[in-house]
Amino acid sequence: YLDHQSFWYDEGFALSLSDGTPSENLVRLVGTESGDRYQLLYYLVLGVWRSLIGDGQLAVRSLSVLAGVGTVAVTFAATRRLFGMRRARWAALIGTVSAFGVFYSQEARPYALAMLLAAVQIYLIGRIATGDGGKSDRWWLAVTTAIAAFVSVMLVLFTAAIAGAHLIAYWDGPSSGRKWLNAWLPSIVGLLPAAVYFGASSALLNPEATEVTRTGAPLIQNALYVAYGIVVGTTFGPPQEALRGLSGSRVEVVLGYWPALLVLAVSCAAGLWMLLMAIRRSSAIRGAGSRNASFLVLALAFSYWASLLFAVYTGINWLPRHSSFLTVPFWMLMPYIVGRAWDGRHVPGLWRALGTWVVLVLLGMNLWALGNYYFDDDHTRDEYRQVAAHLTAVVEDDESVLLLRGTDRLFEYYPAPPVVDITDAQPESLVELVVPHLSDGDVWIVLNRPFWWDGEAPPTDTLAEVAVLGSVARFPYFEVYRFESLLNP
Repeated sequence: YLDHQSFWYDEGFALSLSDGTPSENLVRLVGTESGDRYQLLYYLVLGVWRSLIGDGQLAVRSLSVLAGVGTVAVTFAATRRLFGMRRARWAALIGTVSAFGVFYSQEARPYALAMLLAAVQIYLIGRIATGDGGKSDRWWLAVTTAIAAFVSVMLVLFTAAIAGAHLIAYWDGPSSGRKWLNAWLPSIVGLLPAAVYFGASSALLNPEATEVTRTGAPLIQNALYVAYGIVVGTTFGPPQEALRGLSGSRVEVVLGYWPALLVLAVSCAAGLWMLLMAIRRSSAIRGAGSRNASFLVLALAFSYWASLLFAVYTGINWLPRHSSFLTVPFWMLMPYIVGRAWDGRHVPGLWRALGTWVVLVLLGMNLWALGNYYFDDDHTRDEYRQVAAHLTAVVEDDESVLLLRGTDRLFEYYPAPPVVDITDAQPESLVELVVPHLSDGDVWIVLNRPFWWDGEAPPTDTLAEVAVLGSVARFPYFEVYRFESLLNP
């Protein structure tokens, strides 16, 4: 089912940014002012991957599949080191059925790779903190951190968060500080190239210089949405397309799913309470389990709040995928509340059962979200494949197809009549661009993500003086208009 959904808008840009040789792609990425400039390593790797594996939809997305599977494997290894084999199996199960993990391991974007690098960082810190690793671990941590910084600027925030969590959770006095500095000094040096690269960007002092999608909604909505997406994925409740409206309509849509969201809220509250109680019980005997769990709790909390502050400063439309690294500590923490205490001590039956059932309910909700992702059309993304098939069926030879918003790169994957790219068109220039095509016959205008049209009036009103609307066809994240000319006799 890797290709059961069409390539979508962002994947079109991933293809465009990885079409050339590594040097050509690097020049293109460094020269752009879009947010992709700050996650350039993924596109360089994707370009090489395509040259080796192939350029089909399965081949392009398989890089993320490999990263997603690797994330589960490394999460298993990291959890086994911190909490033992039994809980490692639970963590692997949670990661395997994670709706968020599967969703972003099946698209050509950098988020699965970001999860994998976050998992490797936590695994290496686990080896260092437990004293089981060798001197080479700090160097591997430095290499991983340096790579991660160029995969996503958000991973720099995650690195800072886990470094702080490492210091606090395992603090035993001044000697701990020296050990911590010894472990992290190579990573600090490894971050210098990324610091120079990011520091040279105009976005450092002026975030609005970078072209990213910005939110017009209260940031609290994004903060809640990120937590929701990490726990059960973005296909559990309302379809994402239905959440694209104004703030008021979003609230109405969410309220329509209140029973499922209430179960989610109660489960999350119970799970958090159980986790804190489990850490407290283990802390009473100063067990290693409580230190390890505290490290993950702090890493999760610090990186979440660092992402929030980043969103405040940049104005970015902060979404779950931007903080994909949060999944790893979350997957590792959930098994901590299953069954007996980490140190093997007896836990009252009610508490043991409650913790296990909370995890089972969360697993069930993720399975439900995966069912929506695979089998519910309301949760599909931008359907370039359906639009291409529709255009092939209805467009005559003397008619023109204009792409007003979207990426024409994807129509190379799905056969369609020739598409004229006018994606740079502004509302005031739309008539001027469309008129030459109206003189030959009817014009079809394809509008991907209509909510991004920034005109004061919809295209139908803008073109009313030169054309009459013949029909409108709607697909997920698409509107396709047919205009009949008023210019011809």
